[in-house]
Amino acid sequence: MIHLRYADHLLHHHMVSYDGVHATFGASSLLYITLLAALRTVWHTPLLPRAVSSIAHWCLFALLVWGFARVSRRRGVVSWFAVATLLCCVMPSATRWLQDGMETSLTLVVVVLWAFWIYRACREAFIPGRAVVAMTFAAMLTLLLRIEFLMFLGVLSAMLFFARRERGVQESVAVTLRVCLGPLLGGLLGAGLVIALMGTLLPDTAVSKAVGGQYWLATLQSSMDVIASSLSFGMGLLLFWLLSGLVLAGSGAWKTLSFWCANCLFPVTLFLAAVRGQTIQGFRYFAWTLLFSLVWNVLLLSESAAEEQSRWGRFAAMALCGVIVLGQVKESQLFLRMFRQRAQAVDALRAQHLEQLHGMRVTAFDIGWIGYFAQSDVCDVGGLVSGREWAKLPVEKRAAVCISDPKPGLFFVNEGYQIYWMRDGIPGYTKPTPDYVNWKICGEYNMANVTRPDWHYLIAPPELAPKVCAATGQQPRPITELLPPTGGAILHRSE
Repeated sequence: MIHLRYADHLLHHHMVSYDGVHATFGASSLLYITLLAALRTVWHTPLLPRAVSSIAHWCLFALLVWGFARVSRRRGVVSWFAVATLLCCVMPSATRWLQDGMETSLTLVVVVLWAFWIYRACREAFIPGRAVVAMTFAAMLTLLLRIEFLMFLGVLSAMLFFARRERGVQESVAVTLRVCLGPLLGGLLGAGLVIALMGTLLPDTAVSKAVGGQYWLATLQSSMDVIASSLSFGMGLLLFWLLSGLVLAGSGAWKTLSFWCANCLFPVTLFLAAVRGQTIQGFRYFAWTLLFSLVWNVLLLSESAAEEQSRWGRFAAMALCGVIVLGQVKESQLFLRMFRQRAQAVDALRAQHLEQLHGMRVTAFDIGWIGYFAQSDVCDVGGLVSGREWAKLPVEKRAAVCISDPKPGLFFVNEGYQIYWMRDGIPGYTKPTPDYVNWKICGEYNMANVTRPDWHYLIAPPELAPKVCAATGQQPRPITELLPPTGGAILHRSE
C-alpha cells in the first residue's frame, strides 16, 4: 500500500512522493510504482498491487513450465529438480510472498528470464550487436526494479564471460568482454538514472533498516528465521539449491568459475546484509537469489553427465518433493487461516470511512494500510517515507519524537512493545508527554502471521475519539482494557 500511495502521487503530481508535497525516496522499486501508476489510470482499486503480483506469479509458473519443458525431456535428476522448483513456487507459502502486492513475484519473473537468456547466450557461437544493446536496455530496467540488482547484473556479465571462455567459443578475449558487458553496463546506466532522478542510489527504506555491522549476528539470525518461517517456499528453495549444487559439483562443475558465479548470489547477499546490519523482515530479500541459482543449476544439469549418473541426487530430490507434498496438510491449514484473518482485516479497512481522518496526524510503526486508507500525515516510526535524515535516525529516536509530541494525533500500534512505548516511553529517552490513560480504542485489525495473530489498534485521544470511532463504525473502548495504566502485562485478545 506504500507503493500504491507513491503511485497515486506519481500519477497526479508527477513526483516520487508519499504525501504529494515532499519528494522522498521511500519506494523500494521505482519501476513498480511507475507500473502501478500507469495501471491506475484504468483500474482504481486498492487491490491493484495484489492483482499485479498475482498475475506475475501465474506468469512465473508458466515461464518455468515452458523453460523446463525444453530441457528436461528425459526422466532423471533434472526432471525431479524441475518438479521441485515448480512445487516450491506454487505452494501456499509461495502464495503468501508472491501475491501480497509487493514486487517480489515480478522480480522472480525477471531473474528467471535472465537465467534462460544468459544460458542461451553462453551457448551461441556469435552474439550480434543488437543482442548486446537489448541486454543493456533490459539490464537498465532491471536495475530500476530493485537497486540491489546492480550486484546481480555484474554477476550476469561475469557468468557470461566465464561460460563462453569455458565452452571454447572461438573469439578473442576482447570480443568476449565486449559482448558480455551488456548486463553490467545497463545496470550502471540504471544506477546513474536513479541518482539523477532521486539524488541518491539507495532508497530511504534501505537506510532506515541498516542498523550497523555490529548487529551482524542478529541479521544472520533473522535471516534464518524468515527462511524457516517461509516453510516449503523458503526452506524448499534453499534445500533444493544446495542439493542441485552438490549434484553439479559431483559432475565436475565446481572447477568452473561460471558455476561459482551463478551460485554466489545467496551467500553474498547474506554477507552484505550482515555487514550493513540490515533488518530482514521477510523472505523476499532472498527468494530471487535462490530461485535464479536453482534454475541455472537445473539448466546445467540438463546437459551434464549427472543426468544419467547421479542416482543419489534423483532419490534425494524425490524424497524432498515427497516431504513438501506431505507437509502441505499442515502448511495449508496455517496459511488458509492467515489468509482468512488478513482478508477480514482488509475488508474492515475498506468498509470503514477512514478518509474522514484526513488531516489528522497518525503515528504508526506499520504505515501501509492505515496510511493509504486515511491518507493522513504520518509520523513514520519505521523511517520509510519521511526523508533521508529521518531514515538515518535510530528507531528509538524516531519513536521518542513521535510519542513525545504534545499533540501526537492518532496512534496505530500493535499489542507488542509498540503500545508499551506509548505508556512507558522509550528506554534511554524521555517519557511521553501526553497522558494516554484516557485514550480510546476505535479500531482493531488482525494482520495475522503464519502461527499467531498480530492485532493492530487505532487509538485516539479523548477529543478526537468521537470522530475517529464514527469513521470506523466502532464504539470507543478505554485503552485500559488493553494496557493497564500502572504496569502489568498486555491483555492479549483471545482468538
